Amino acid sequence: MYLTGHTQWDIANSPDVGVTQSVISEDLKAIRAEWVKEARTAYGRRVAQEMAKLDRVEAEAWRAWERSQADAVTIDVEDVPAVAGDNAPPLPGTPISRKVKKAGRDGSAEFLRIVGYCVEKRVELVGLLGMADKVKELSEKLAELTAKRAGKK
Repeated sequence: MYLTGHTQWDIANSPDVGVTQSVISEDLKAIRAEWVKEARTAYGRRVAQEMAKLDRVEAEAWRAWERSQADAVTIDVEDVPAVAGDNAPPLPGTPISRKVKKAGRDGSAEFLRIVGYCVEKRVELVGLLGMADKVKELSEKLAELTAKRAGKK
């Protein structure tokens, strides 16, 4: 009844309820507390799920970053005639000349951007940015109050 807009008084005076308004008030207070508890639990569970996803993406980005720094290896295989000067075509699948080239790589910065994105999102999820702003604001207020008190002495 409460969720359909009935007042505590209406609920208490309903023929099928038969309790006082104060009992309804106490019951609603307990119900609201349970709703808040459930909402916090659900919120915490959802934050944990999102954190796990970010952890997985970040871990994969770090692995990709490591791989992107490995030497690039190129292997060129050339089929040549079995006998020098022989005009016969090379036999298929018989590589005679093989060149291996290695080139160092610096790594792809894109993977580090992904890591940074994951860190930013994790900070947002746990509310660290808002806390930093609040700490800064409180520090500034404290400095102002300290300066005012120092000026009065």
